[in-house]
Amino acid sequence: PEHARDGLRLICGDMLSIPIKKEFRQIFFPCNTFSTLHNSYKKKLLENSLDLLADGGWFTASFPNPAVMDELPDQSDLEVEEVIEFPESGTPLQISSGWEKKGNEFTLIWGYDLLRLDGMVQHLEVRTLHYIHSHEEIRELFEDAGFSEVILWGDYDTSAYSEDSPYLIVSAQR
Repeated sequence: PEHARDGLRLICGDMLSIPIKKEFRQIFFPCNTFSTLHNSYKKKLLENSLDLLADGGWFTASFPNPAVMDELPDQSDLEVEEVIEFPESGTPLQISSGWEKKGNEFTLIWGYDLLRLDGMVQHLEVRTLHYIHSHEEIRELFEDAGFSEVILWGDYDTSAYSEDSPYLIVSAQR
């Protein structure tokens, strides 16, 4: 809705060296983006975020649930998730996903197959590396960075985190 945009400003920049001298009430890392950062960057990013947050401000990040990730097999072949058609040409695009994991590294693999009308297939593969840590390690990371309160949720409805939760969502207050 239009009224929800009032006062909302999205800022894109390098969180490791963002040159903004403003205090924010909320910093949000959605869609598992925080887990794609190399471990060496996470503490620095959290410390920088503390400098950007107003007193009482919140840093929120969603993570893959580490307990669920731990139960997955070491790899999965690409499986078709969805087929969509381009509106103008009717050309189908097949979207597949799979994964590989080793230690705390989890690579999500997206496959995109353009099924051309002449029978040819154009394949594109995109890999995203996530670093998976236990909920205890994640809580400790936020506490060590200096956040005063760290809350773990299991879903966007703010239900408590458990090993069966669909997500791990961390909200940490300055």
